[in-house]
Amino acid sequence: RRFVRVWYTMWHGEANTCLIKEVLAAPVCPAPSVQENLAAALRHHNHGAFKEALQLYEAAQGEWALAEGGVPPSISVYFNIVMADVYESMREDGTALSLVLKAKQLADQIDLGEEQEALLLSRLASVFYHMGDVNRALGYYTKAKLVREKVPTQAHLSLPPSPSFP
Repeated sequence: RRFVRVWYTMWHGEANTCLIKEVLAAPVCPAPSVQENLAAALRHHNHGAFKEALQLYEAAQGEWALAEGGVPPSISVYFNIVMADVYESMREDGTALSLVLKAKQLADQIDLGEEQEALLLSRLASVFYHMGDVNRALGYYTKAKLVREKVPTQAHLSLPPSPSFP
């Protein structure tokens, strides 16, 4: 059960800094209702219905626990990350940071590997960026980049490093 991600990039334009977040795909679900709730949560998040998204993620996590007799730590990492993304969208960066740190702590205990380590470092960077701590964000993005440079290129999909927009 691995998370799918798309490489992030950070670049400076004349007036703006643009961050492109990595995209996560849901893990293989133990029941159709879990998958349906995850898909609905993502739709709600994308449409700005944040409270509904959180309720659906929590429902999916509860259904996962019922279907499998608990939620494996690697799946708890996923739920913490996606819920942190919602809180970050709500501008509740303290809660988002707490959830990402919890995900990182879980991931460190079970050693999910370098790809997931880089993903979590990137998520920490994103939260710090939204909190206005650009220097700390850059430090975490740099750490994520260094970890990713150790991962074979077949393990991830990279976007062009310097996209240009009209």
